Amino acid sequence: MIKLFTVGLENRYDWGYLAAITAFLFSTAGCTPFVILGLRMIKAHWRRPIARIAESYSLVTVVTFSLVLLLLFLIPSSQNRRTIWFQNDTVGTVGAIPFTPHLYVIIGILCMVLAGLGLWWTSLRPDIRLLNNLHHHNLHHHNLHLLLQKD
Repeated sequence: MIKLFTVGLENRYDWGYLAAITAFLFSTAGCTPFVILGLRMIKAHWRRPIARIAESYSLVTVVTFSLVLLLLFLIPSSQNRRTIWFQNDTVGTVGAIPFTPHLYVIIGILCMVLAGLGLWWTSLRPDIRLLNNLHHHNLHHHNLHLLLQKD
């Protein structure tokens, strides 16, 4: 965010290092929750030792989403230029696809972040239940101790 105000968005070469870091985080940390989802779907038992580590990488997708939002300001608009979206805003074409590519990139990455956070939450549910049971059990012992002290 500091770089946004100091360097600005005019020179794209200054943002290359951040774009490379974002691409690295997507290629390594962004795909690990989906690998674990695939291994969980086929019920591979050898995945269990690495599952917790890989599921914790889903928190990194929140950081990469914020980096992508910052980098999306550097992508030029698709008006009157050929893009992967195959559109041209001149008369006689099929028509322009609205808000390309920014909106569709945000929707895709947001779905990836939500899937990773859902996997992380699902993997934490047994631990949260165990902590609640321990707290509830310790609370009963503490109340019993207080009752015994009153006599």
